[in-house]
Amino acid sequence: MNNYAPGSQLAQVRDMSASAQLIFSAVAQTEIQTIFITNNDNAVRKFSFFHDDDGNEWTADTALFNTATLEPRQVIVLGATDYGTGITIAAGGALGFKSETTAAVTISVYGTTRIGR
Repeated sequence: MNNYAPGSQLAQVRDMSASAQLIFSAVAQTEIQTIFITNNDNAVRKFSFFHDDDGNEWTADTALFNTATLEPRQVIVLGATDYGTGITIAAGGALGFKSETTAAVTISVYGTTRIGR
């Protein structure tokens, strides 16, 4: 038995601001297992996706994707193959997201949160 709660949706945001925004804040150690980044538009769009384990500073230093390109209607899927192979976020860590255009890109984040000791 592992020390993680069953996997669930942790965040889903359709970017409503051209500024970087907090999309998930971990209250306990969390493993991100799957991320979907979807361009809902018929035009090329750019986005940035951030992971900061000691705050919520959204800069090139904390970017997992920095001004990456999404083709029209493209979906990027990032997935872990098993528990322990995803992106670990420490308690107090956070994920951030930014799109160049509002209401064009959706990000959905799925994972597990550590339970117990």
